Amino acid sequence: RPGPRVVDGVETLAALLHPAALPPALVASATAGAMRLVAEPEADGPPALLPPHMWRFEPLQPLEAGVAAPAPASPTAMPESSLPTLAPSSLPAMPPTSMLAPPPSALSPPPPTPAVASAPAVRSAASLVHTDDGRLIVFGGEAAVDEPRERRGLKDVWSLGAPPSGWAACSCPTPSWEAWQCGATANEDVPTARSNHAAAACGGHLLVFGGWSAGGDVPLAHPELLHLETRCWTHCSTHNAPPPPRGNPTLAYSPARH
Repeated sequence: RPGPRVVDGVETLAALLHPAALPPALVASATAGAMRLVAEPEADGPPALLPPHMWRFEPLQPLEAGVAAPAPASPTAMPESSLPTLAPSSLPAMPPTSMLAPPPSALSPPPPTPAVASAPAVRSAASLVHTDDGRLIVFGGEAAVDEPRERRGLKDVWSLGAPPSGWAACSCPTPSWEAWQCGATANEDVPTARSNHAAAACGGHLLVFGGWSAGGDVPLAHPELLHLETRCWTHCSTHNAPPPPRGNPTLAYSPARH
């Protein structure tokens, strides 16, 4: 698996080039330290060939969705008679955006987000955990009996937020559900569809363990982690062998031993 630095670099590039395809919080954190090298207006030549006092770094803003920075015009597209003759010392500085943004043909708008339901499907044996920021996270479970046995295992993630007026005692306010579109680190085959599993919120992660497979006939042992900010799943690396496979386990998180 790639290390955290590689993952951070990939997220930074994705946030700069396709910000509309990522959560706003991730775009803000991933691009916070992005800088570009810019030559001073009076500089003559590309920044790489200039003395240090003739160039500077400045913050780099993400591109708008589906819009690339303009690329310099190609000389071959102009009539030969209209091309000026320049001495090497008089070449203009390269536009800063052309140093960082690919040509428009290299960028394409992100694929449309598939339509999702406004609330989780009917299910049993799912997990529901409370996160540090006050959200309720639902994961997995077993679909209704009208689904084929091998397709009853679920692996979707939903969050339930408080209504605008807040939770009120002895009331049934309209819930605010959100379906999460999650990714996976390095294209790992995660998460695993499971039911009757255990789950706990561990700081900024959701940890799931055990339970039964999608078909409901194989107990599971491998733990998996969901990063709640980036909404990215990964296998949970451990120092030793996991407990034996089991269905219907329990799991508790102790901040004092984190």
